[in-house]
Amino acid sequence: MTREKKMKKHLFLATCALAASLTFQGCATEEEHTDIKNATLLRVGGGCANIDLYGGYAYCGHSDGLNVYAVGDGTNVTLVRTIPVVQSTLGFLAVTIKDDRLYTWNRPNLEVYDLTDPENPVVVFQEERGPIRDIIVEGPWLYAAGDDGIMFYDITDPVAPVLRSTEILGASSLWLEDTRLFADSGLDGFRIYDVTDPTTPVILGGWPEHSVEQALEVVPLVVRGSYAWGANDRGVLAFDVADPMAATRIDDAPNLFRPVRGLALHGDLLVVSQTQEGRHHTVEFRDIAADPGNPPTVHVWEGGETTALGYTNAT
Repeated sequence: MTREKKMKKHLFLATCALAASLTFQGCATEEEHTDIKNATLLRVGGGCANIDLYGGYAYCGHSDGLNVYAVGDGTNVTLVRTIPVVQSTLGFLAVTIKDDRLYTWNRPNLEVYDLTDPENPVVVFQEERGPIRDIIVEGPWLYAAGDDGIMFYDITDPVAPVLRSTEILGASSLWLEDTRLFADSGLDGFRIYDVTDPTTPVILGGWPEHSVEQALEVVPLVVRGSYAWGANDRGVLAFDVADPMAATRIDDAPNLFRPVRGLALHGDLLVVSQTQEGRHHTVEFRDIAADPGNPPTVHVWEGGETTALGYTNAT
């Protein structure tokens, strides 16, 4: 089943996260997109590199710690707690929540927190690992992407992950589509694995393109069915991945007035956050059902100016 994954970027100066509290299902005209027109900007403070939402709270990982915010209706965001990093530098590189467990990398550890009390997360598991930049939790499995490779953990006991296998090639982010795991390595393209049995992942193919024009400088890759989308400072890149051994570029690689900073999926909409000269920001909503190769824009959310690098998180 498709996992509508939160977007995670690895820039430490982002100040905002676009949180679309939406109910959209399927395609619609621009006039019908009342939900995306009412998308809410949660300003959660400096240094937010990775973010996830749980109940009425936002958990923001950054270089100095994990900030817990009470977000309410989005108009009155309050910092309620900061969990410091175990060691200096890098900080919390991955933040993923499943049920009432928060999975993260807090240098130098893979950690699991119990969120029974959302304002006071309690660490229930620690294991020393190299930098982990993204985590997916699906069923009894945890998939972790990092500098040391892709790790496959059995979390039948959610507070005691057990490492079952490792792929040695590193990755910046992951996307799980049914039994296909997409591993995005940015400038080195992406790989596709069959994870029907996560203890023995099988590489199926991918896009091993190293040219500057086609490099996926913005992670993560997002996937829907037979199509995948990535981005760089030239625009959104679209791929036909129906045959993983022969992934094909299908976009026109349009130049953008504002470089792409982040991608997300919401129903049949591709959410594209952009910035111009680090100041002016927009979020475009594009209809992937209408044209997967070049999704038309159905709504643009104008974010105005800010002194930060841009909206590098879209959740």
